[in-house]
Amino acid sequence: MSNEDEIVDLNTENQLSKGIKSSGKKMPPYSDASVKIFGKPSGSIRLFDEGDFYRGFYLTTKKFPFMVSSKDVKTDMLVDKYTEDIFGFTPDSRSKIKEIIIDEVQEDFKKAIYKAFKVL
Repeated sequence: MSNEDEIVDLNTENQLSKGIKSSGKKMPPYSDASVKIFGKPSGSIRLFDEGDFYRGFYLTTKKFPFMVSSKDVKTDMLVDKYTEDIFGFTPDSRSKIKEIIIDEVQEDFKKAIYKAFKVL
């Protein structure tokens, strides 16, 4: 899939960086200590510190349904704490995925049809 990075960004940049899970629900807020002592932004947890977790994101399948995970060592701990809902796509992101891949899917379909009829 030539658009894998763009699709993964829908999970990281368009959702998690705004504190939104794939269900559309907000992550819990950062604690007062996290904000005051560690300089975290107030509001929903974004699971971003140095960026390793986000940079570790990848698609686990190249066709529908798209599944997302992260290669980061903290992945299991974060899933245990915040559930698998940190991975995946909101309805809005799923609509954007369709827009991103429609041309690629149509081109693959055209090639398959051409190949099928050429063989016949």
